[in-house]
Amino acid sequence: WSPGGTRVAVGSTDRWVRARAASNGALVWSVLQPHRSGTADQVVYSNDGTQLAVHNSNRGGTYRVHRASDGVFLGSLVITIQPNGVVTFAPDAQLTAATGDTTIARWRIANFATVQVIGSGYDKISTNWVFSPNGLLQASASQGTITVQRRSDGSTVQLLTAGNARSTTPMRAPFSPFLARNVR
Repeated sequence: WSPGGTRVAVGSTDRWVRARAASNGALVWSVLQPHRSGTADQVVYSNDGTQLAVHNSNRGGTYRVHRASDGVFLGSLVITIQPNGVVTFAPDAQLTAATGDTTIARWRIANFATVQVIGSGYDKISTNWVFSPNGLLQASASQGTITVQRRSDGSTVQLLTAGNARSTTPMRAPFSPFLARNVR
């Protein structure tokens, strides 16, 4: 849903991303994602509703960013996983040139979910990250452990034995209101 609730954007398994009017479902625009990019598995509106980030299942740590009014491709948000496990987001040069914005401030980090798969076959390790509503914390689930970290310095706030030991552990904002408010 766009901020203000006037549009809804949907990604699909056929690589299409469609924006529709929320009031009547009328198609506003549709954009086919690049060849071999995989499913459009996540769409996120910017805080001001002017941009739409689209994650494709075969694109790893990159979100393609489109102008929300007409679907024109602007550039990409690139995800980097730091050595301490903290996930960072940054616009690429094309997105910076198109928008003039060099920060991630126009996006609510809590709306993103990131998955990384390393290895192949039986040796695959899948890690899933989600972010607290205030953006100060992140949680990662991998190999039966959920780790809650401060995004500012990567320090571990809480370690939980939970989740799937051999596959992805789906998560969605697993933060208690107390934990999210009281960690700095």
